Amino acid sequence: LNNNNIYNMKLNKNSLLAILLISIILFSSLLLIGSLIAPYFTIYLCLLLLLVIFYTATERWILHDAAEFENRFWTMVSFLFANCLMLVTDSPFYLTIEKRGITTIIFIVLMFTYLAHNYNRHRHRLALSKRAIIIDYNNNNNPTNPPVDIIYNNETNSNQSNNSYTSWFNNI
Repeated sequence: LNNNNIYNMKLNKNSLLAILLISIILFSSLLLIGSLIAPYFTIYLCLLLLLVIFYTATERWILHDAAEFENRFWTMVSFLFANCLMLVTDSPFYLTIEKRGITTIIFIVLMFTYLAHNYNRHRHRLALSKRAIIIDYNNNNNPTNPPVDIIYNNETNSNQSNNSYTSWFNNI
């Protein structure tokens, strides 16, 4: 398959239904096995998953008005996930207070949360720095010679010499 065929492929209803059914069966069997081996850990992870599903399902609410709100949400989720890993008694990464001490556990949880917070902010900064800004100086809509500059990653590329509208549009 070349790249053009990959983007033009479409799923029919039967294959999409099969993928959905297989994923539901795998998730429910994983949930059953997890509840038999580590019930508290599984319940905590399911509650976190429900929290994430609820948050992503309500994208039109005021909670999603700014990237900083989303950063706070993912920081909170990472804090709860780190607490789940370190402090739930049947977690595979459970650290007893007697064995490691409370300061070690608090340090690990806060470091995990801090790293997730910084990663989310870094990802958002990268997304903002890669946006193209198109400046039209003359408001001229001549498609053969558009008088615009495209500022991409703080560099200006003047497209005054392009002769076709499609070649100008492909530079964006």
